[in-house]
Amino acid sequence: MEIFPYINTVIFSVTVWLMDDHKWAFWAWINHFLQHPNRLPAQLLHFDYHWDAANDFQTESALSNLNQDKDSLFRLVSEDYVRKDDFIAPAIIKGFFDKIHFYCKQRDTEIGFSNEFLNTYNVRQFDCG
Repeated sequence: MEIFPYINTVIFSVTVWLMDDHKWAFWAWINHFLQHPNRLPAQLLHFDYHWDAANDFQTESALSNLNQDKDSLFRLVSEDYVRKDDFIAPAIIKGFFDKIHFYCKQRDTEIGFSNEFLNTYNVRQFDCG
């Protein structure tokens, strides 16, 4: 039995993950990029109604939690420290992505991440919805 069920496939030479509980995407990316560091940074295509652009990783202690070993990072996800609305921010902080393409329908809130956050991590975002 898998703890974090997701579909991982390659379509046109692009690795694709589809999952119901979004927070496990962060764990999938950790595993993938530990095995393939030469593929960094990558681009993220995020298809969802919501932006999932919360960022709860702004304090020194929260940022230091992202520099832990693989087992500790697993616990961060499994214990809901990484949630389904803030799983993209820690991936950006860890340098996994430099471009985020949002395909989202939500229009009752700000679009994606703040410019300050994007500039801090040298990331560009695109509203493709």
